[in-house]
Amino acid sequence: MGRPFTVTLEGEHIFVCQACQTQYTLLQYFLPHESFYNPVTMVGYQVLSEVVNTFTDGKIIELKISDAVSLPCMEIFCVGCAALLGLKIESVPDIIKHKIKEGKYIFIT
Repeated sequence: MGRPFTVTLEGEHIFVCQACQTQYTLLQYFLPHESFYNPVTMVGYQVLSEVVNTFTDGKIIELKISDAVSLPCMEIFCVGCAALLGLKIESVPDIIKHKIKEGKYIFIT
């Protein structure tokens, strides 16, 4: 299969995979106004506009963000080591369409 093709990012504050150090995004792609925190599960969700060096498995899962709302998402993995990095939002219900956009990426913190 060979070595995976990876994109090298330039700039300050590059985020890398914890397992293999493959670069996947820059600080400028974080969207703090779209990030959110679920006080029930005490989990924070960081929303990104752009990532590189990732792939999806194509399976859609439901991310439950409240009792009434769930987001259809696909898991995204690192191309270097196949570690789970986060989720890609596939579609957004009308209830929260103003808060989160389709095609964005979620990293759970």
